[in-house]
Amino acid sequence: MKKFTSVHDVSNLDQLVLEALVEKKFPFANQQLGKNKTLGLIFLNPSLRTRLSTQRAAQNLGMDVIVMNLDKVPEAAPEQPAARSAKAHPATGKSSNPK
Repeated sequence: MKKFTSVHDVSNLDQLVLEALVEKKFPFANQQLGKNKTLGLIFLNPSLRTRLSTQRAAQNLGMDVIVMNLDKVPEAAPEQPAARSAKAHPATGKSSNPK
């Protein structure tokens, strides 16, 4: 099935339910479908149940999964003006910045 956005997209609901029951009973039967494929999951406000169930479903199909939680990405700190530091000369030990 290429498109599933409504129950009206299903021509034979009983057949779909039967396929779902078989998939549930044998979750690893179709691992070849995801072989050599990677699923990227991006969560703005992640739900643990949503992430885990989607990740598990992809793994059951043989996929590798990459997860990015955007709520965990640190925000960039505002830029600070460069502070002038007094550096000591290696030989004399005197500061290179005049006071």
